[in-house]
Amino acid sequence: QRIADRYLDALLQDQGVLFVASMDDVSAYDVETLQQQWKERIPDTLELAKSGENLFACGYRRLFALDPKTGKVKWDNHAGTRHIAGGANNEGSVYTADCWKGLIRKFDKDGKQVWENRDDISVCVMKAHNGALYIGSRFGHVSALDVNTGKEMWRKRIGDSAFPWQIGEAQDRLEVTVT
Repeated sequence: QRIADRYLDALLQDQGVLFVASMDDVSAYDVETLQQQWKERIPDTLELAKSGENLFACGYRRLFALDPKTGKVKWDNHAGTRHIAGGANNEGSVYTADCWKGLIRKFDKDGKQVWENRDDISVCVMKAHNGALYIGSRFGHVSALDVNTGKEMWRKRIGDSAFPWQIGEAQDRLEVTVT
């Protein structure tokens, strides 16, 4: 079954639903049947994240919170983001990063900014897990921010030419994939 006629920007699977971002559209499909459940026009979507009752979509300049059941936009703002990660405790919050300005923010489920970190971290990838926001940054660093305050807990250099592009966890260990 074909789910997109164009380039896919992001895929996310959650609770039997496959969320797809393709160019200017975000769609939801039943995982088993691949029947489309909804489709919403969301411009320039680059990444998707899910937390609580929110599906988040971000582009170069905007952040959207959608109802994952209907696709209807709950709120949007001009967060100036390129990367997002869903809330660490599945409470409906989202973390955003502007990789060029080194600005990382946390927004609550209603779109209100909770904190911001301006430590000039050049974000490539983020992952929220167990009370920390893990960040892979250019020039071979991985760091952890406290999800409640945005303050850096630790930073580790993993190599001069390492470029982190994926962060995951397995058996209570953090796994960072680099190029």
